[in-house]
Amino acid sequence: MSLSPINIIKGTFASKGSRRMSLKKSVAVSLFIALGFLTLILIAGLIVPKNVLLKISSFVISNSDDASTTESVNNNSTKTLPADQTSTSTSTQPVNTTTQQTTSTSPTTKPTTIPITQPSSPAGAAKVAPTLTFTGSPTSVSSGGSTVLSWITSANATLPVTCTGGGGSFAGSKAASGSQSVSLTSTTSYTLACTNIAGSSGTKTVTISVAAPTSTCGTSGGACTAAQIATHNTAANCWVIYNSNYLILSGSGVKGSNGNEVANHNGGSNRITPLCGGNATSAFTAQHGGQSGVKSIFNTYIVGPVI
Repeated sequence: MSLSPINIIKGTFASKGSRRMSLKKSVAVSLFIALGFLTLILIAGLIVPKNVLLKISSFVISNSDDASTTESVNNNSTKTLPADQTSTSTSTQPVNTTTQQTTSTSPTTKPTTIPITQPSSPAGAAKVAPTLTFTGSPTSVSSGGSTVLSWITSANATLPVTCTGGGGSFAGSKAASGSQSVSLTSTTSYTLACTNIAGSSGTKTVTISVAAPTSTCGTSGGACTAAQIATHNTAANCWVIYNSNYLILSGSGVKGSNGNEVANHNGGSNRITPLCGGNATSAFTAQHGGQSGVKSIFNTYIVGPVI
């Protein structure tokens, strides 16, 4: 008969007697328990989701770590520093800082100095001086004409920016940007400068030229200059300026209702002749300022404007 493991087990179970019977029962119970345990493992793997098994596993591990941590803390809490031992902690921020010292005391240790750093105020933005653009349009006008002066300072200039203008009616304080219309009768240069805490834009200049008027001076009503009128300065050829116009009182071109005013003047020609070729406004106003009738007659002698 073969002595293989299977034959030995068969022989054991085939044996008779109480000892053999007890051994049979022990082996049977062990096999039953093993089969049951394997069956439970298979059922758990089929029924219980994998994520639940993972959570259960994590919970068991976490509890194990907490227990280890608690034990470590309990062990550490029983340790004390020697009376002559100190500890120092430092808190530093990655900026330029100023250091402030504080002192803490403990019944079991000497005073401990702890350096504490405070952040400094943020650096201010760089100061920028203004740049200025200053223009005039048009740059040439006739006498009595107007032009528009415009200016603007750079947007990145540090505020506040103050500006000061110069030249005729443009003189005075100005905003950092703007425009202004000015009238002029002669060529004029206008200036503007703007400043702030960082510096100055420098003085900018705009020159507006006034074109010389074209003279059409004559007896037919053209415009005349004061110099042209000054050449008509005799009793026989008398031109005078009255306000902003010129009048022909004698000679060619007389248009007045009283004809030759020099010859026909009630006060005599010697009252008019000294005024010929010049400005008679003040003398006429002083003599006839309140006499509307005389004034209306005088206006009939107006020929044209003085430029």
